[in-house]
Amino acid sequence: MVGRTNAVSGCKVICLGNGRTFDVSDIAGYENLTEDNFIVEATCLNCSGNCEITQTGYEWGAGSPSATSSSSLVKSYNPDTGILSCSLSSDASGTNSDGEGDKAVLNVHSDVSSFRVHLVTGQILAV
Repeated sequence: MVGRTNAVSGCKVICLGNGRTFDVSDIAGYENLTEDNFIVEATCLNCSGNCEITQTGYEWGAGSPSATSSSSLVKSYNPDTGILSCSLSSDASGTNSDGEGDKAVLNVHSDVSSFRVHLVTGQILAV
């Protein structure tokens, strides 16, 4: 189902609503759309993780910290069916060691269970 529309500089912006999968096959010319026509906003984030401390009384702030993170937003549009699918996952980890074998480890994983998507039709200008 297609939501509100607003004219913006000769373009039309259509709010497709919230979800993970969107069907735009009822829009004329959907076969000519690409992933670039869709603006995706994450609206509901689920997180899970754990923290492991190898010594009782260890303080996270003491020692030599290090951290890494990565995330990936995937928009997949099939112009034959008019279906857009969205996914995003993110992982982060951190360690902190005191140099004497004691350390704290933090691991977090998150994924998005819902997206708000807008479809932009017409001429799209780069900013």
